[in-house]
Amino acid sequence: NDGLFRISHRLKNIYPFSTPIGVNIGKNKITPDDKAIKDYTTLIKALHEYADYMVINISSPNTPGLRNLQNEAFISQLFAEAKALTNKPILLKIAPDMSEDQAVALCVHAVESGADGIIATNTTIDYSLVSEPEDMGGLSGEVLRERSFYIFDAIARELYGKTTLISVGGISTPEEAYRRIRAGASLVQIYTSLIFKGPEVVEEINSGLIDLLTSDGFTSITDAIGADRR
Repeated sequence: NDGLFRISHRLKNIYPFSTPIGVNIGKNKITPDDKAIKDYTTLIKALHEYADYMVINISSPNTPGLRNLQNEAFISQLFAEAKALTNKPILLKIAPDMSEDQAVALCVHAVESGADGIIATNTTIDYSLVSEPEDMGGLSGEVLRERSFYIFDAIARELYGKTTLISVGGISTPEEAYRRIRAGASLVQIYTSLIFKGPEVVEEINSGLIDLLTSDGFTSITDAIGADRR
């Protein structure tokens, strides 16, 4: 993006918006790990009043070393300082490229440290999922779908009903969105499907969800959240 000052000016001009605005923050590429907390607190101070919620991103594969911050000591310190700066909800966004046990333990610790929810997952650096990949950045879309769901499902088994869970990664159909909702997602996010299908994918998913809810006898989408956990 265009950086903190331009983004804060842009948000100031439109906030509050017709739909909730979430601000996803991460440290700069050139910031060493031992100075990372300062980047996050600077961003929170400058942006929290123009956001409905904030996301602590420690999982982007595009920032060298960022995923090294996916540890309990950093999470404890970060959320202690972050929660003292704003009363807006703060969620943690994690990577899919860790073991099930690691992901669950990290998310549980984050919630215990003050996180208001978990977003699972970011893009993957498992380049074996595609042929002739370039060794850079993260993979999103269809190739990420099952890995993302696997990690989300493991986290939901532990944290459903205890915090807000948001699922993202390879969601492009009503059926996939519904699978995440039934697994415990209160919200789902889409990115890559917007590129391949355009904005009409939002209407497609919402219309399809209505049909799926009706076929399962639900009168509200809220009734379907975590249906497979109960």
